Amino acid sequence: MIILSVKLVHDYGYVHRDIKPNNFVMGHKDDLERAHIVHILDFGLSRAYAVFKNGKWIARKARGTAEFRGTLRYCSPNVHEKKEQGRQDDLWSLFYVLIELHCGLPWQTVRDKHKVLCTYIHGKSLTNVQIIKVEVIKMNIPDENLVQNFPREFRISHTCFQKLEFSVYG
Repeated sequence: MIILSVKLVHDYGYVHRDIKPNNFVMGHKDDLERAHIVHILDFGLSRAYAVFKNGKWIARKARGTAEFRGTLRYCSPNVHEKKEQGRQDDLWSLFYVLIELHCGLPWQTVRDKHKVLCTYIHGKSLTNVQIIKVEVIKMNIPDENLVQNFPREFRISHTCFQKLEFSVYG
């Protein structure tokens, strides 16, 4: 249901840019029609990704650089590199949400954008206190360490969306 909700946002030409657990809610139990529907909240950081012209969707041209938008814990590696966010970045964020809910993220307790203490890279815990940027962890932790406890289907999905680019639409 969460993936479908994100897809619907994308189908209307928008990227959310702040996918996180707090931005999803279930419909009210007394509303039989929507009680089992996942709703996405907080479109304050969303941006049009594509425009509808002459009966078809056309992706906007990506900006050369883009400021940090989103939540540190869930934002994609592209956000750390100041790249324009596209649909693939919402999928990265959703992927991180699912990892956190399933087994936790290596950087999930970090509040400071620039530091994380005693975390791990390459599956090895750091025994001495080291200051490492969150983005360094995201860029260097091998995919197999993030998805090792995930069902096969999620691992395959992750491989697919890693290859997506901003301008890919359809």
